[in-house]
Amino acid sequence: MHHCDAGFTPTQWQWSRHPEAYRGKITVAHEGIDTDRLAPDPNATFTVPNGPSKGLNLKAGGPIVTYVARNLEPYRGFRQLMRALQIVQREHQTCHAIIVGGDGVSYGRKPPDAPSWREHMLREVSIDPARTHSIGKLPYQQYVRVLQVSAAHVYLTYPFVC
Repeated sequence: MHHCDAGFTPTQWQWSRHPEAYRGKITVAHEGIDTDRLAPDPNATFTVPNGPSKGLNLKAGGPIVTYVARNLEPYRGFRQLMRALQIVQREHQTCHAIIVGGDGVSYGRKPPDAPSWREHMLREVSIDPARTHSIGKLPYQQYVRVLQVSAAHVYLTYPFVC
């Protein structure tokens, strides 16, 4: 640290753990999400771009569950999401789900019996296709809209080391 020109740390607490003599070189730079930009927007809408409900306009304030992952796979809790969604839709007849993510594999393997984990799980669970919108990957601004209309955002993962 004596020879560095600058350092970064994500929290004030981590900054405070460094020797006081070096803190002047260290900048706290939060590494999380931009909560000003990704805050709820009561006026937000999202138009479903594909699938059986293409063109459906979903609005903030409605019962909308969202899930986002680069790829829909077990290490990101996709199986648990789909099993839970089956229950949520059975109990809440107007609840929609927006699922964002690709059919590739980032971690682990493809399922042995299907071309993707999405297709594998659609064989296992009974969900309403008119209320389940699996929309693939999105441009950033549409992704922001998905989060802004969400009543409950689900983020699941397993602890693992790459």
